[in-house]
Amino acid sequence: MNPYDLPASVVQAWFKRLSIRSVEAMPPGFSGAMVLRCSDADDVKYAVKRWPLGTTPERVLEVHHVVAQARQFGCELLPHFVQASSGSTLVVNDNECWEMSTWSPGQTLPFDATPSQIADGAAAIASFHRASIAITPPEFVNRHQPNRVPGRMPSPTIAIRLRRLEQLQRELPKALITPLPEGLSSHLSETLENARQLLRNRWARNLPKLVHELNSRLAYTVDTQYVLRDIHREHILFDEHSVGHTKAIIDFDAIQFDCASVDLARWVGSFRDLSGSKHINLDAAVAGYRQDWRFSDEQMLLARALLVVSPWVNLGNWVAWIVLGTRKFANDELAIASRISELVDQITGDF
Repeated sequence: MNPYDLPASVVQAWFKRLSIRSVEAMPPGFSGAMVLRCSDADDVKYAVKRWPLGTTPERVLEVHHVVAQARQFGCELLPHFVQASSGSTLVVNDNECWEMSTWSPGQTLPFDATPSQIADGAAAIASFHRASIAITPPEFVNRHQPNRVPGRMPSPTIAIRLRRLEQLQRELPKALITPLPEGLSSHLSETLENARQLLRNRWARNLPKLVHELNSRLAYTVDTQYVLRDIHREHILFDEHSVGHTKAIIDFDAIQFDCASVDLARWVGSFRDLSGSKHINLDAAVAGYRQDWRFSDEQMLLARALLVVSPWVNLGNWVAWIVLGTRKFANDELAIASRISELVDQITGDF
């Protein structure tokens, strides 16, 4: 049984041994990965994932190392990676990396989640950080990047954001005047045009403030450890019958050494602030986080800076990627339009 033309090595590695009976494709995310939900004869469910093309085996094994160690150190919200018949958790076929893990059921929070719900998700992030604080990179990573050990240093994300702002300063002028690509749905075209109009009106005026916000935090030294780095609201699952009870953390493609502020800013920045008071969601998230793990005042300042800058960078990215054709996505256009609309909602009223 191979309904999705899966490589024979993948089928051999897991399907026969686990008596997999059904395979269902899941909607694609924005990373380029492919995920299948599989069930065995007893209806036990698993997730089979093909990592984004270009991902190296060493990178996948590093992520597996971190997740397995964090589970061992007490974060029960993480999935378990299933060993293949070879004994490894990774199968490589034609330079594609595949894995199988236990399936994580649950539902995501809505864009207009309440501060208390956002705080529950932040507590889940804290449980991962508490477990990952003592994890060091595996030896094959340390050999190539010997400086990646826990310690105090400036957040790498600040420098990354500054570089991306410089790139967008060059890319956006063209992206804001170039005709939209042909073949886009009317809904995505309208959403993109709304985003471009917002950027035409406010990007140049706000860019110096965004750069200043980041430069003022560039020299901050903070505790660094393995963090999730892309912990969007779609990556924490809650009980389907009782939202508020965290079930699982999923999607670990971006795991890297950085600081806790990056994860909280990314999490909070994926929701609308219903109160009309800037950062009330961040205050709630930090309160939830601190119930499980420490979060300093300097980390709070760093998270606030990222929360201000990131929506602008993310919106600029989407416009440049689509209009200039610098990235392709397998997602349906409704999902892409929804993400862009959320960013426009978050930016409206800034500064």
